[in-house]
Amino acid sequence: MLTLGDDELSLIFHWINDSNNRNSFSLVCKRWLRVRVKPVYFDDVGDDGICAIVNGCSKLCKVSLRRRRKSTGNVGFISIVNKLAQGLTKLDLGRCSLISDQALDVIGTVRTIWVLKLDCCSLITKLFLNRFLRSLAFKSNGYMR
Repeated sequence: MLTLGDDELSLIFHWINDSNNRNSFSLVCKRWLRVRVKPVYFDDVGDDGICAIVNGCSKLCKVSLRRRRKSTGNVGFISIVNKLAQGLTKLDLGRCSLISDQALDVIGTVRTIWVLKLDCCSLITKLFLNRFLRSLAFKSNGYMR
């Protein structure tokens, strides 16, 4: 009998919707635990690659595009936000040199994000960032829910 690799096990684990079941399975099997907490890394991928990843992994809640992505721009970012809007809690865009104000404007509609990292995103202007932060403060004060 063939043993499943971590990638295959991770794909199976991805289909378990109930977080209590995921936690229970992880307690019983060390491989389940390893797969559950193991991050998946991709080499530098462009917008098309990001779109493919998001389409194949629709339940991602934490996405990090850090590591000086030079080929991921607005299209990939907008794909992430549109496809993962219901469950996205953490988005790290640090050092993504092609992310601009236009792409970040899309995130204003997502209410689930708790962590957003934008360090060294040189195309995001201070003017836009200030306006964006004011809109978040406005929403968090209960004026828009």
